Amino acid sequence: MNRLLRIGCSLRSRETEAVLNGLHAAFEASPVPACPMRGVLELSAEEREAWQVLQSRAAIGSVAEAEISCLLAYFGVNVRENTARLLRTWSADLMADANVPRDERESAAASAAGHLARLYDRWRDPHVLERLIDRQPPGGVENGPSGAALLALWDSHWETLLRVADGSPRRVRRLADALLDAWRADPRAFFWRFYMRHLRLAVTGRDDAIRRTSLAILTLLRFQHPPKPGAQRRP
Repeated sequence: MNRLLRIGCSLRSRETEAVLNGLHAAFEASPVPACPMRGVLELSAEEREAWQVLQSRAAIGSVAEAEISCLLAYFGVNVRENTARLLRTWSADLMADANVPRDERESAAASAAGHLARLYDRWRDPHVLERLIDRQPPGGVENGPSGAALLALWDSHWETLLRVADGSPRRVRRLADALLDAWRADPRAFFWRFYMRHLRLAVTGRDDAIRRTSLAILTLLRFQHPPKPGAQRRP
């Protein structure tokens, strides 16, 4: 991929496709919110220019546009502009290129949630985190990617997530739903017990906002009657 990037603005259609496929594969192989280009600390001027050229060629609302926007923003290139592109892709009022098929627009919108999680982890922009919690993905896109993005941030940012949700029943419900999705996937998994441990610790903590949110989430989870971790679900 780097070899093709060195070609810069002279990339032909076949080479462009190879570069975009390489970027997509890198995103698919890297866990959110990790950077998809391992070992890369910053983009060179040549790489930055090449990605910007490819971005200008990508159709609005396409997977390629979302991935390039995330990559550029992650490495500090026009962070606000590229974050705005991702938020537009993810929003319900997306004005996409008519040539982009519906299924690709939906795939781009679904992946945008994970890209936004990457950017929050990188830059700690509170607006991005609030949008992740507040906005539902466009119609036709499952809630899974959005909830998965929130849970991908849990390990490093669980206290911030709980604090941001304080006082908002909608945000509390969003976090509870994300946790319930994790339980439905596998109630015996270690990460489910990890989430519950954090919530129970938070209930006894000193931060009032975190304590209130944790108690509200635990109450919602009990209302849903999830079995204890390790218990078998009924058929």
